[in-house]
Amino acid sequence: MRAARPIRTSSVALAITLLAGLLFLIPGPASAAPNGYVRMSDGVLIAVNIKMPDGFVEGRKYPTIFEMSGYDGGSAVGRTLSGDIADATGAGFLPLQEDSRQVTEAFNANYVTVHASVRGTGCSGGDFDLFSWQSALDGRELIEWIADQPWSNGDVGIMGHSYGGITGFMVAATQPPHLTAVSVSGLIDDLYRGITYPGGVSNYGFPLLWAGAIRPAYDAGGGTAPGIVRTQDRTCMQNLATRKRMLWHEGVFVNGLGDTDGQWWREHSLVTYASSIEVPIHITGAYQDEQTGPRFPHLFELVDGVPKRMVMTNGNHDTQLSGPEIISDRVAWMDHWIRGKNRGFGEIRDDRSSVVTLLELHREADGLVSNGRIRSETFPLEQTRWTDYHLRRGG
Repeated sequence: MRAARPIRTSSVALAITLLAGLLFLIPGPASAAPNGYVRMSDGVLIAVNIKMPDGFVEGRKYPTIFEMSGYDGGSAVGRTLSGDIADATGAGFLPLQEDSRQVTEAFNANYVTVHASVRGTGCSGGDFDLFSWQSALDGRELIEWIADQPWSNGDVGIMGHSYGGITGFMVAATQPPHLTAVSVSGLIDDLYRGITYPGGVSNYGFPLLWAGAIRPAYDAGGGTAPGIVRTQDRTCMQNLATRKRMLWHEGVFVNGLGDTDGQWWREHSLVTYASSIEVPIHITGAYQDEQTGPRFPHLFELVDGVPKRMVMTNGNHDTQLSGPEIISDRVAWMDHWIRGKNRGFGEIRDDRSSVVTLLELHREADGLVSNGRIRSETFPLEQTRWTDYHLRRGG
């Protein structure tokens, strides 16, 4: 196979370096460095950020919401390095200010929340491999570590969107014994068919731009810089020094510029692991999602034998985190299965499934609201009426 050409990321690195230097000169609070590290079975240290619930009482045990991604992860406070500078200087034009995928603030009233950085990102050690099974196994170890902590009651739920959602789906497929429920959104079912070659047409735009520039920028600005620039975290620095793989070694570039499906694509795609999900799962998706495409219902169909729910609507990529209808549904799902609070999901049965389609979601003063909803039990919706069309020459 012909070697992939190195991806030029010098402009991104330069921008991050300049931002880091500016942040170092700005007094006051900024993105937090990791407040802990967990050693994996192979010796790699994974950076974690642990937030106790509002009104935390020493000695009391709580359920946990777990999120793992390659953005701010173990340094998660919802703002990146660029966001800290914008807050301090009023520079509203700066890009990549907020990592809107960090949404577990919605759970702080009743849960401990734990954010983790995928190995090879942020302040975590090891070598990075995009959407890898190794990262999923790290997530499994972290969930079992959480269950063993003095503040944990042993019940852990996975929450995630986009990067965190895809990673969370794969972690769930490793079947951690203490995983109780999952709520994920912004999913890509098949990296080859769903995003890089949709309908057989090459899409070298957003996927390679994200992998080569956007993801590294969020990683550096939200995950790594807080530990290096603000706190000079020695463990973070040591972990960075151990990394051997460069960006141009990444499989998405080595494989993504060819037009043939193969083992790498299958090993890094959620369709391969969907049948391994063994806990109640909630999937949210926007069928106009410009970043991950509309094929998320395929995963809902493939998950089998467990309670499952899907909320789908119009809107862009971040719609899946916006509006009270969507967030309240996701929180209610977790409360139902983790805290035993009956939130209207009915009798607990192993084969129960439900689908909610939000119609014409739009923005009003109070945020995103829908003009109505369709309730179903399956996908395709049982209300669907099929019409066959036979196409011939001449129209």
